[in-house]
Amino acid sequence: MDRKLKFQFEFVDGGPRSLDYETTDGDKASISIEDGVPVLYVNRSACRVLAQIFAKLAMGSHVDGFHLHLEENLDPDRGEMFRIILNDLCG
Repeated sequence: MDRKLKFQFEFVDGGPRSLDYETTDGDKASISIEDGVPVLYVNRSACRVLAQIFAKLAMGSHVDGFHLHLEENLDPDRGEMFRIILNDLCG
């Protein structure tokens, strides 16, 4: 059965050089390389955090080249998992 769902997210734009996001202890995210391809494993909680981060990048006033370093399980005490770099000239 198909369901129509809506993602609604309201945030304050922190300016072109800042992006804040909130995490919980339940966020689980890790990355591995499988057959030469990066694979991101996430639970639903971490998906919501990433969706909010991408919404802020897409809609906010961030400058080209702005980047985030995200740690495993979105926990700042863990090692870096991957980077997101805003690049409007991709392609």
